[in-house]
Amino acid sequence: GAVVTTFTSSNSYTIVKGSTELDTDVCSTCVTMPSNGVLEIEKDVAQVVLVNATLEVLPASNNKRYTFTFAKNGNPIVGLAFTQFFGNLGGNPGGIFLSGLVPMVGNDELSVVVKNDTDTTSITASVFTMSLNGFIK
Repeated sequence: GAVVTTFTSSNSYTIVKGSTELDTDVCSTCVTMPSNGVLEIEKDVAQVVLVNATLEVLPASNNKRYTFTFAKNGNPIVGLAFTQFFGNLGGNPGGIFLSGLVPMVGNDELSVVVKNDTDTTSITASVFTMSLNGFIK
């Protein structure tokens, strides 16, 4: 469901809020979800993970710029960041797609983070999916 992500300051990354569910039909022993929006690698092997995320987001007001990226163990991966300006959306969400390769080992965590580059106006994610595909080195 749609959940609001709030910011305490501009230009500071925070995890995208949402009500998420782990699909264990694909691999129930490869990845866990320790908290909403956070995926944790279970296999204790060095691997490169292809991570993809899609979001439908709507700022609380128009004419705001937000930057989205992945975070590994809570640290934003700035090389994969994507900045989007949201003009007059008329109540319609805008789409975001993120993708990248991330080196990972067992117990590493991935999440999607966002920062408001304009001010502290909140943003709501109405749809949020994230998938991982691991390739052992």
